[in-house]
Amino acid sequence: MKPHGLKGEVTMSLDAESPADFESLETLFLEKGNVLVPYFVETMSVSGSKAYVKFEDVDTHEAAGDISKSGVYLPKSSSLA
Repeated sequence: MKPHGLKGEVTMSLDAESPADFESLETLFLEKGNVLVPYFVETMSVSGSKAYVKFEDVDTHEAAGDISKSGVYLPKSSSLA
């Protein structure tokens, strides 16, 4: 992931057969240290193999930068996992 824009969005690369399926996700887990922390998806748009994600409570470019190097995990209940 890397920051995108000034309002806290991040860009993610997707490695999936159907990237558009990711748009229905409501939660993603980000790795912080050795702990998986849930982040709630406010909006997500998919373009090709990239997703532009706005997480709740991540409202600045700096906050997006703080999470941009985190590992991203799908919820166990996701049909994409």
